[in-house]
Amino acid sequence: MSARQRTGLGIGAVAALAGAFVAGRLSVSPPAAAPATTDASGASDARGPAAPVAPERGARPLLAADPRAKPRPETSIVVDLATLPGPGFPDSPNGLVDVAVWPTLVFQHVKAGRLRDAVEVLRVAAGLPSARGGLVDLVVRLQPDEFLALHAAAKAAGLALDLDRPFLEARLTLAGRAEDVVGGDLEALSRADDQTVFVRLVDAALARGAREPALRAQAEREPWPPWKLAATAAALEQRRDGAAAAWRAWADRGLAEAERAAAATEAASLRERIEGAREAVGERPGDATAWEALSRLLLDAGDRAGAIDACERALGINVYDSSAAQRLGALAPERMIKLVAEAWREVRDDDDLASLVDAYLRVGRGREAAETWLRIVEPDFAWGALGLSVFAPEASLRALAPRIARDPSEGELLVARAWAEQALGRPSEVSVRAALEHGGGSDSTTACLLLAPEALVAHFGAREEPMEPGDPLRAAFAVALRRTGQAERVAAVLGPLLAATDDWPNAWYAAWIAAAEPDARGAVLRAKLGSEREPSPSSWRDWAVYCALVDRRGDAIAALDRAIELDPDDTEARIFRLVLAR
Repeated sequence: MSARQRTGLGIGAVAALAGAFVAGRLSVSPPAAAPATTDASGASDARGPAAPVAPERGARPLLAADPRAKPRPETSIVVDLATLPGPGFPDSPNGLVDVAVWPTLVFQHVKAGRLRDAVEVLRVAAGLPSARGGLVDLVVRLQPDEFLALHAAAKAAGLALDLDRPFLEARLTLAGRAEDVVGGDLEALSRADDQTVFVRLVDAALARGAREPALRAQAEREPWPPWKLAATAAALEQRRDGAAAAWRAWADRGLAEAERAAAATEAASLRERIEGAREAVGERPGDATAWEALSRLLLDAGDRAGAIDACERALGINVYDSSAAQRLGALAPERMIKLVAEAWREVRDDDDLASLVDAYLRVGRGREAAETWLRIVEPDFAWGALGLSVFAPEASLRALAPRIARDPSEGELLVARAWAEQALGRPSEVSVRAALEHGGGSDSTTACLLLAPEALVAHFGAREEPMEPGDPLRAAFAVALRRTGQAERVAAVLGPLLAATDDWPNAWYAAWIAAAEPDARGAVLRAKLGSEREPSPSSWRDWAVYCALVDRRGDAIAALDRAIELDPDDTEARIFRLVLAR
């Protein structure tokens, strides 16, 4: 073994510091006499205390000795770095090994099952101030059973790990000894602050025969938070205890009170922040950022008119204030357009242009939205797949041509071109076929079904046999067959998919399935929408897709209106609606 691998450390001076607390959580007190160490089971280690070992010639001490210190009896702990898992620890520039490695040494010894070595290293590390924080981290990083083994070994060696009681109880619980923690004492339930630990303790207490009145008394003595009441209710419900309903109601009341208190606190905080923001704009009336901050706070407080006014003040100072423009575009799009449209003619920022597109869409101005969209350097082409290009078809074709030339595999670009071609009365089948070849999302496929269903029949017809039974595109193929007058083939194409789908009304392609067989399945999809207590925007969009595919355009527009009402920021729903309504 080399001198670098084997190092001796005197610890006589360390013993005087060993009783210090470690970060308020862990302290180590030295024993009166060094006893034999124990393993995890508590059995005595036959090796006894580590024998003094003189450092090899030329070895560097891990801690430099104070030359002024009086000689005192010392023992030495030998740390064999070569036996530790992983790489060794380099010396620091001043020739000393960083004392922060000692918690790591303890950790690695425990992981390797060397509890005696871990305890001896712990004896040293506990007295090194710079290592104490690491010892706390060490205790947290160990698995509960590993920590308990170290705790038992240290205790047997005379090292008292001064741990707060809830911490120790949590480790015992997580190590599967919850019944030992509760015993006849239910106070541990009040001390537990971790939900997983608490749930296990409640289960253990009930398993040991704790009665519900005793639990209630403990919960009332030191009032439990709602989450503890709810966890206790769940434990009682599992045991079909009649008191569970009362605990559930108690938890609900506590939660409602906590929510009211939190809301009151937040409201008071918001009022305070609004007051501060008003003072800021009073002191700096020419600061657009201050006005924008005020608009955000006023909107949070429900003052829509005040937020609109503050946004306009911000844009009046700085017309390029993106945050104020985006917020005003959502609150009062016409006013936002009036303020920024002219000034932003030379803007090249994609996010700013996207917010202006959104404002145009909110007021139904499709042509301006399309022209602005074409100025975006890297647009979201899912918008084009939903037909934005129909409102400026010639400009769209000019803008799309070089982009498609650069990336002819971008399916959404090809769908956007198909929409523009259709708006100009030109055949769109070639673009649709190309889009299908290169793939795309469900929105792209729906657009192709509306544009050129015969192209889908031609595309999928040659692939009908190889298609997997559960392939959702079977549903799109079936819709295309029905739309091209080949309804007699629909059942054969759709059958394997239905057989492979457990619950088709809840599938993301449910609108296609219903549109393929509207007489048999349209009512089912509508009933599913009606069964939802509060249908989501996506449910209304699915219904709109179905209605559009079966040529019920008015119903599709009404469904999209409902989706937009529920989610005013749904840009694609707005575009889809404009396309259907044009």
